[in-house]
Amino acid sequence: MIVIEIPGMEKIMIQQIICDLNGTLAMTGQISNEVKAKLKMLKNKVRVIIASSDSRGNLKEIGEELGVDTYHLKLEQPEDEEKKELILQLGVENTAAIGNGVNDNKMLEEAKISIAVIGREGAAFKTINVADILVTDPAYALDLFLDTNKLRSTLRR
Repeated sequence: MIVIEIPGMEKIMIQQIICDLNGTLAMTGQISNEVKAKLKMLKNKVRVIIASSDSRGNLKEIGEELGVDTYHLKLEQPEDEEKKELILQLGVENTAAIGNGVNDNKMLEEAKISIAVIGREGAAFKTINVADILVTDPAYALDLFLDTNKLRSTLRR
């Protein structure tokens, strides 16, 4: 668990972080070594779940390599709704989310702490507009949970 104390806010206890895969953690289906290393560190503190429709066909392989949970979207409903439902099932109060696309906006809107990543694939304005924090690299997003002083500095009122 990651405990975050931010002046002007209640204590936040994050038990899981849901990360979008393509466009957020991965570019053209590949996760950088730096992001992989940070995910491996983070999984020692919280449950890490990588959620994806698996358009590149490598979600299971990535999960196994990193030792993190994966969630393959069933696509029985719009992706944004399915990701939102995942957050609701896990518990809004203890879940953080990281994403970049329109299909991530409802997930980020529901999460206790949400980070939008404007990477090389860009980010949807709709998603940026609901995020608590905006970063330009997935490694920076993960760093915020590895060093919560950074979160405190960004979110304090």
